[in-house]
Amino acid sequence: MDQDDWHVQAEQMKSLARVELPPEEQRSVVRHLLKGCEPCITVARNLFFPRSEEMDYSGVLRRLELASVLACNDVEVERRLGAEIWEQILKPLDAGGRLLAIRNEPRLRLWGVHERVLLAAAGVMRQNPVEAADLAHLALAVAESLDARSYGEERIQDFRAAAWSRVGNAKRLVGDLPGALSALEAAEEALTRGTHDPLEEADTISIRASVQNDLGDPEGATQALRRAICLARSVGDRRLAGRFTLKQSSCIGWLDPARGLRLAEDGLGLLGTTDDPHLELVGRHLLALWNHESGEVEEARAILETYRYLYAKHSDVFWSGRLLDLDARINRSEGDLATAERFFRELVELYARAHFDFDLALATLDLAETLSLQSRWEEAAELLAALQPVLRHWNLNSDLLRAWAILREGLERRVAQATSFQALATTLRHLWYRR
Repeated sequence: MDQDDWHVQAEQMKSLARVELPPEEQRSVVRHLLKGCEPCITVARNLFFPRSEEMDYSGVLRRLELASVLACNDVEVERRLGAEIWEQILKPLDAGGRLLAIRNEPRLRLWGVHERVLLAAAGVMRQNPVEAADLAHLALAVAESLDARSYGEERIQDFRAAAWSRVGNAKRLVGDLPGALSALEAAEEALTRGTHDPLEEADTISIRASVQNDLGDPEGATQALRRAICLARSVGDRRLAGRFTLKQSSCIGWLDPARGLRLAEDGLGLLGTTDDPHLELVGRHLLALWNHESGEVEEARAILETYRYLYAKHSDVFWSGRLLDLDARINRSEGDLATAERFFRELVELYARAHFDFDLALATLDLAETLSLQSRWEEAAELLAALQPVLRHWNLNSDLLRAWAILREGLERRVAQATSFQALATTLRHLWYRR
């Protein structure tokens, strides 16, 4: 039968999905759909993926063959199918079971699944980077199993790059920076063999810049992000350019608060009126923080109180900690040492429970400084001594350990000054991940 002479009827389409068509008729219908007959594709799409109804999750695998055909003609269909497969088949399994499912069931090997798994990884990246790494490896397994005849070899390399980048970010967040760099090298290699998608390249640059910053090179990280910003601008994505500019601010601000402040203002300017409360929170938090670190305490307080409501929408450890830290800093600068101490104690307890050891070390320094301002030298020295097992566990740079011991001795002799705490915090940021 020729495509011009006939179209697939609705009853035939239903029978195809139920695997009830005779083999010869089934092959004929599938061949016809693969030719891209738009009226028939529309019938199938409306029949099995109605936009106005909830997805019917029954018989997922039975529908995969037809859905795969539709996906060749409609990206949105494949995305919805990917979400369906994730929720009903892969999500209930453990990490090993998911990998086995991908290896043993060819009908699960769809780009839509790859994309949905990466979204799941992004959703848990900060709270549970170990789980995010497992999900990113799953996305990599999906990408490497895709049929090049359907997706194209170059596009598959882009998918591999995206997965390797997420692996790198997850490894960075658990402190495995050599592993992160290795994953990013794999991502960059895949990009050279891909479509040269500017957004994939920008994403990989952004994660590498984070590693650079963690390794104590905020200036280098800020410079690297310029390329990511240029790539975002090249495709007209002002929002992404704004996000990368805010990331520059976050990297450089502790080294140069005035520059961090300018970049935060620039980033918010690029975002304009945004409907993304998380990005707005990032920008407003950086504005308040760098104003405070630049000595503009009243301005910092005004910004914090104006946008405090944004923090309420993000109750994870990261943002709960950032709010406590900012509240404590501002109160200390305003002279309310008792309130500052209370906030810093809450912060230390939060990071200790969450095993955020790097942040715990910084918060401990701030609490010790606040105690020293109240002439409570012994308590401050005991705080630093109590954290030494954590520092030894990280096998930290000998210069950092020596500086920590010197500050503790200064507290015991009651001669430590505020600049001593600030200098050690700078050293901590520079050397924590350096061995």
